Amino acid sequence: MLQFLYKREVDQIYLYEFLQRFVIALIGIFIPIQIVSAGLSYNLAFLYLGVISSTFLLSVIPFSFLISKIGFKHGLIASYMFYIPAFGLLRLLELTPEVVVSIGFVYALGQGLHWLSLNSEFAVDSSDGERSDESGKMIGLPRLAGTIAPVTGGLIMASFGFPVLVSVAIILLVISIIPLLMSGDHRDPMQYSVKDIWDEEHRKFAGLFILRGSDIATAVYLFPLFVFLVIGGEVSAGGARTVSGI
Repeated sequence: MLQFLYKREVDQIYLYEFLQRFVIALIGIFIPIQIVSAGLSYNLAFLYLGVISSTFLLSVIPFSFLISKIGFKHGLIASYMFYIPAFGLLRLLELTPEVVVSIGFVYALGQGLHWLSLNSEFAVDSSDGERSDESGKMIGLPRLAGTIAPVTGGLIMASFGFPVLVSVAIILLVISIIPLLMSGDHRDPMQYSVKDIWDEEHRKFAGLFILRGSDIATAVYLFPLFVFLVIGGEVSAGGARTVSGI
């Protein structure tokens, strides 16, 4: 298995993203559920989601310049400097409004750094002649992980509690770094202006991206939270997310 992964960097990225997406899907939907279960308001759960979205949006441009300096794989590894502290706060501290906002902020920084670095690395590792096939795998394998992880997380949370779920997520998150260490890194200087965002070529896709983002937020967070509140039970919420991902 390891010998196979050493041959093509794109295969390393497949494995990395499968593991990373599994971890994020394992715990992601249960954070708003845990906020509500801890006796905090529904508004705070929605605020948590709002903090994630706004922080992600604002972090994209500075992070794009950062990864051009440190390298794309270094950017992926650096995202763990935000993911692990966010999960650590979940594991160690009692949830309060201040803690919830802090977790959302730090977690979103990890997400922003991860997605920019991942897409840049895949663009370098994939080949022109096989890009359609490789893109299919890059989309399909993480989606598979994101489908099976929520119900798995629900079973763990229902059986052992939220702290154990967080601990499992941290361990798996550390393991997911291994594929990134199997080859060298890439750097690509950024050659664009912030003004390019408002070019006509980009503006015509703005509506599509907004709708797609709303769809993802609803499927990943709001629908499982609704199921948890109406039906009850972590397994039901995780199962709802799994079904919506099929």
